[in-house]
Amino acid sequence: GDDAISQFWGRWRNSELDKFRSGRVRYWRCAQCPTRHDDGARAAGGREVEFPETRCYGRHLVVEISAEHAPPGMHLADGQASFSVTVSEEDARRVGELGFLQGTVWTVGMPIETRVRSPLTGGFGPWVGGRLSNFRKCGARMPDAAPWEARPVDCFVLLLTRDGSHGLDLSMLTHIFLADQVWDPAVEHQLVAR
Repeated sequence: GDDAISQFWGRWRNSELDKFRSGRVRYWRCAQCPTRHDDGARAAGGREVEFPETRCYGRHLVVEISAEHAPPGMHLADGQASFSVTVSEEDARRVGELGFLQGTVWTVGMPIETRVRSPLTGGFGPWVGGRLSNFRKCGARMPDAAPWEARPVDCFVLLLTRDGSHGLDLSMLTHIFLADQVWDPAVEHQLVAR
């Protein structure tokens, strides 16, 4: 998953290198985002937003689902044909796919599948089909009093570009794979010697 890879470039490269070296990731929870389906025991509600980001950019999808798929304990008005649920983008998938695909383009009216939380047990039921009726970005800011939490990750891949090629100690690595061709033999030798 995303925790297995650190991307050492751009704005957050120091926090990504820290994740790679320490095996821990710091985050805060966005209280405005729906609870993720796979959070399980560690779920305190909301999306994890990784350090040092102080704004949540998660996407919420509003899915219209047929009343026949309502979980036990959900109260629907007499004659109500459907109900709406709001889910995180990662907890929805196109019909027929195994899971969420990064880069999915959502359009209003498209058929999608998600899981619905039972009001009785708090657990999620099986995947059910519905139609996307709305979507929006979260945009919530980190509250001033919110603490940074940390959890262990199994981060074993560090992606580098020439941007981070100087002044970096890579002595802890066991394998190196050069994805781009290095035209200067001196630069290649320096990279492998690190």
